[in-house]
Amino acid sequence: RNSQHILVGLEIPLYLLFGHFLALLLRKKNGFIVCALFLFLFVFSNFSQLQKIRSTKRSDLWIERGALLSDQLKLIDRTYELAEGQPFSISSVTNPYLYNTTWAYLYDWYGKKKYGYVPVWYGNEQAGIFGEELLVRVEAPLSSHFNIKEPDPGVFDWMRKEIDDKIKPLKGEPKQKHDFGTIEMTYFGERE
Repeated sequence: RNSQHILVGLEIPLYLLFGHFLALLLRKKNGFIVCALFLFLFVFSNFSQLQKIRSTKRSDLWIERGALLSDQLKLIDRTYELAEGQPFSISSVTNPYLYNTTWAYLYDWYGKKKYGYVPVWYGNEQAGIFGEELLVRVEAPLSSHFNIKEPDPGVFDWMRKEIDDKIKPLKGEPKQKHDFGTIEMTYFGERE
């Protein structure tokens, strides 16, 4: 079992203990110097880790490794560019599987504000899932359709293949493929 997030809730109590420890140090004779040193090390280590995350686009704290917001927004911009102002549909393979929450929210928050409309959703029913009302579900993909595939962990190769296999009989072969960080977007235009 993958338990990479088992200690996530421990962060706040550790910060509280750290703060209490610093308060106790301030009461000691040379406590200010030691306290300043600890604070400097704490801030330095956090900024070093932030720089590492930015340069490698990877962190053990994310479920979607390498899926940065900046890459997600570039992907959204590219879908609108390829749709050329026309309505389009999306499908996505996400973690958790078959939940379109992330992309529904991003298209509603970013795409709608910037481009004035949102795509429709071609995929499983989203009733009862957070964000279900953000994208309208359709029974068939529109003439411009995009498959969005998030990275591992939790998204397996068979899931990625399944999403394209559902579309190919309806739309033919993909017209373009793009990678945005570790997120893959496949564009299906009109069937030839």
